[in-house]
Amino acid sequence: MLAKGRDTYKYFSKNHMLYERNQDTNRLEYLIPKKTSLRHRLPMGDEGFIDFISYLLEINPTKRPSATKALKHPWLSYPYEPISS
Repeated sequence: MLAKGRDTYKYFSKNHMLYERNQDTNRLEYLIPKKTSLRHRLPMGDEGFIDFISYLLEINPTKRPSATKALKHPWLSYPYEPISS
């Protein structure tokens, strides 16, 4: 799947890893794609949803929430009001 992906090179190394070794410091570094924002990519007025998605998409695994923790995010407790046609 990664080998056939159109934009794989933006997010993964040639070995399909999320990180690579910095030749100068010999430290592993995450590949960070070009800066953009969810607000730009998802133009909508629901700031809670944007916050929730940002929370789920945290690239650093030590900061990314577990499924249990993610289910406790405040956005999931907002009352749903269907739009009537």
